[in-house]
Amino acid sequence: MSINFFIFISLFLFEIYHIKILNSIYFLKFKDLFARRKSATAKITYVKIAA
Repeated sequence: MSINFFIFISLFLFEIYHIKILNSIYFLKFKDLFARRKSATAKITYVKIAA
């Protein structure tokens, strides 16, 4: 009983930790994409102003 309970808790904590890691990775990827898109739009506006 106690061993099963311990395994359950460890798996539960591992899942939470795993989800947090995945969320941070996705957040970093999204931030990178957003920054790239921002720089791309800035370049386009700069070209439009220069033209």
